[in-house]
Amino acid sequence: MTHSLLPTWCRCVTYLFLGALIISASCGSVRAQEELIEAVGLFEDKTATVQLQDISNKDFKKSDRYINLGYSSSAYWLRVRIQQPLDGGSVALTVSPQMLDEVLLFAPAPRSAMESRVIINNIPYEIKGRSSGIAPRTYILLPPELGEEYFLRIASSGSLSLTLSAKSTGDTIRAINILHLAQFGYLTWVMLIFIWAVRAYNLFKDPILLYSLPLLSLWIIHNFYSFGYIPILFENYEFKYLAVIFRFVVLSLSLSVFLFHRNMILQHQPSRHLMLLIDSQIFYIMLMYLIFFAYDRSIALKMNAYFLAVSPILFLITSISAKKDSLVGLRTVRVFFTVVSFMNIFWVARLVGLNMDYVKFQSNALLYGIFSTILMFHVLAKYSKEASRLVKIDKERISHLKQRELVELEKNKTLIGFFDMLTHETKNALSIISINVSSMHLDADKRKRVDRAISDLNKVIERCNQSARLPSIYEKIEVHSCDILSILEDICVNQQERSRISIHSVSQPFIMGDQIFLKVIFSNLLENALKYSPADSKVNIALEEQKGAAVLVFENEMGEAGIPDAEKVFQRLYRNAKVHGKSGSGLGLHICDSLVRAHYGSIRFESVDGRIRFIVSFPCII
Repeated sequence: MTHSLLPTWCRCVTYLFLGALIISASCGSVRAQEELIEAVGLFEDKTATVQLQDISNKDFKKSDRYINLGYSSSAYWLRVRIQQPLDGGSVALTVSPQMLDEVLLFAPAPRSAMESRVIINNIPYEIKGRSSGIAPRTYILLPPELGEEYFLRIASSGSLSLTLSAKSTGDTIRAINILHLAQFGYLTWVMLIFIWAVRAYNLFKDPILLYSLPLLSLWIIHNFYSFGYIPILFENYEFKYLAVIFRFVVLSLSLSVFLFHRNMILQHQPSRHLMLLIDSQIFYIMLMYLIFFAYDRSIALKMNAYFLAVSPILFLITSISAKKDSLVGLRTVRVFFTVVSFMNIFWVARLVGLNMDYVKFQSNALLYGIFSTILMFHVLAKYSKEASRLVKIDKERISHLKQRELVELEKNKTLIGFFDMLTHETKNALSIISINVSSMHLDADKRKRVDRAISDLNKVIERCNQSARLPSIYEKIEVHSCDILSILEDICVNQQERSRISIHSVSQPFIMGDQIFLKVIFSNLLENALKYSPADSKVNIALEEQKGAAVLVFENEMGEAGIPDAEKVFQRLYRNAKVHGKSGSGLGLHICDSLVRAHYGSIRFESVDGRIRFIVSFPCII
């Protein structure tokens, strides 16, 4: 049942997630939030050495609030003019996304601090601390009535793509709370997908599910950072150190994306040449790790971004070349990569630094995450459906087996009743025969053969009786501490051919078992050895303790019957073709095997240099 519960959870969270997005959209439209950024100027510092005191002489180019600069080793300065809100209160300036390595805001300082601050146009400036209590990269400002100019220094080893927004603090807090609601819903959804994937992998052990686990876990870490929660949790750490960790997560996430999609497409038997191309990209992404740590992080991230940019189209072409459907569904895979390829157009535009209206949206990674988790939901739903089908088949099989078991039990009861009757009547008849024979004048040899025949018939009947009762053997075993050596000696004392038996024991191990059934095992093995070995040969029994187990070896010379078939020797009713001159049921060794396994032991047969061995092992009492 557990496999069917998780999909229900995920459906519930899906509804909550979609509800959070609807609430977010509807709340955002209830009140128009006034944008207070009046103008933005952009200056590229190619040497990354320009200081604030030099900035007044620089030529700032007019820019939009949405800035896409691509990968660059330059630092960038922004001159932002912000108006005072209509209510005359404070302004919250937000710089997003959160994954920029460095953002420094220089805000006008009080006039009283002119001597200790950088002076620009007769106005003192100081570095403004971020207000992490609201959100990272959010700054609370108090511009005057006619507005004020602020300077931002921005640098990043990743892609420089950002959005500036300045609204009244109240509007910003409301917008951030709504955003957090949607983000928490999304993160909960992803984490439940991860839990579901873990449960599914434990059930199916499928490579697709295995590769989904690092992908989902890294995606969760990526989202925690990009949503701004990691900087809040680790407020005392500098952004630049957290940024290095984040960039490493990005590289690892890229590798996981390739590995997951590769294994998903591989099930559909795509073109071998296209798969080699995908494998080469995986190799180059792994090479980016070396460049990242040993040479230049920006180059490694830039090359990695280019690989990711072309990957959806490559995966789409590879999926088109596939010829076989599978559990996930080839059509689903193709639709997914078609959608992602279309989305990637906007991401590539930002990657190369295009500032155009259609690339202003900054959440392409989030969109990819939404579509990827929807794909993962679809994959897991397919596996869940398959698990339900297998469970249904298992239930039907178990039901069928139970019905067969009931039928077999009824048959067995009838058979036991028949054998009880047969045993009683046959033993009575044999007793009468024995009494009448004893009154006859027979020589010793004939009498011995008659007694042996009667004894053999009794043993055959007893074997059949024991065999009929084997199915209920587990219910009848009474476990006690048993001394194997004492049991062997008791059995040997009652044997007519006691002189042929040799017992050698180097230890006296004790096991947990049923003494009556153990006697049946040892008696059958001993009688089997005596019957099928030459008349004057020795039967050796060796007992010792080995690695916590009591090991018994019953060994005898090969007789006229030869060596039995090792693969059939424990089968029910098996008898060697050469032993038909001797009475027997073909049940003795089968009974031994069943009783040994009922005691959690093992029995095996081997023949070495014309000698036959049966080796029995039981766990010892510790």
